[in-house]
Amino acid sequence: MKSAFLKFNNWQVNKRQVKAKAQEILVLCPRCLQNHTCRQDIITDTHNCKSCGKCQVMDLVKLCDQLGVNLYFATGGGMAVKMAKQRHIKIIVAIACEKELFYGILGTLPKPVVAVKNILPHGPCLDTGVSMEDVRKALEQIIIS
Repeated sequence: MKSAFLKFNNWQVNKRQVKAKAQEILVLCPRCLQNHTCRQDIITDTHNCKSCGKCQVMDLVKLCDQLGVNLYFATGGGMAVKMAKQRHIKIIVAIACEKELFYGILGTLPKPVVAVKNILPHGPCLDTGVSMEDVRKALEQIIIS
């Protein structure tokens, strides 16, 4: 059911042709994208990443810097919803597992959210990944040129 909801949500955002300026977009990520052995504090500042290559944090930082969008890593769902509800944020590209995306979309209504499911090679909440192509496509679709 959650998977169908996420597909419908993304279809709706696409159909409505929701767009915003880059600085009004938030890419919201779970901390589990960071390698579990890493001690760099990416919650306070994503640029603290040392580009070791053990995870995709630096790839996300580079992409968001290149496009001029906001990037935030949350330690939990409550923190993610709080960041998404900031007034200057118009659209969220959320990366997470199906469950977190489902509840996050509901928690941030009426703001539009583009859901990007993360990859779970080690199961949930541990060293997850994401298709950078899917993230890039989602951002290019919503950024006002």
